[in-house]
Amino acid sequence: MGSLQLAAELATGLFLAVSAVQHLCRRSGRSTSSSSTAATEAPTKAWLLVVSSKFQSLEDRDALLEHVRRIAQQSANHEPGTLGFQVAIADNDPLRILVFERFANKEAWLEAHRNSTVYKKYKAWQAAANIQAETTGQSYDELGWGFLTEAERAHVVQHSDQQ
Repeated sequence: MGSLQLAAELATGLFLAVSAVQHLCRRSGRSTSSSSTAATEAPTKAWLLVVSSKFQSLEDRDALLEHVRRIAQQSANHEPGTLGFQVAIADNDPLRILVFERFANKEAWLEAHRNSTVYKKYKAWQAAANIQAETTGQSYDELGWGFLTEAERAHVVQHSDQQ
């Protein structure tokens, strides 16, 4: 994967992360309509995992997406250290997906996420399945340069404090 493609995927992932926080705020009943940002507060720096896959067929893509959907639901409902989990299909290539995971820290990913029953079932299925895909992944430490509304920030901080 070229550096330009990776940069584009990272930018897409960061946009999806903000969308995920907005979704979490809406789901928990918190407002996301505040017009001020938290630019003057200390930044929340999360740990990110960005995975890109290019499948050989829509059947393979859809089979994998069904398992990833279960993982996303499990993460949202049972893993307080998971701050966001988004999946996107490329608008110009339906065989390419991006999975963007955002955690309070790397330990939240290692301990709660990777040890969950649904994740272990997924890994067992993945090892046995004959899914044809080219997959790359990279983890990142956020720099904290972006911004969220005050309501979104409060929600992220609340989940970070639960770790």
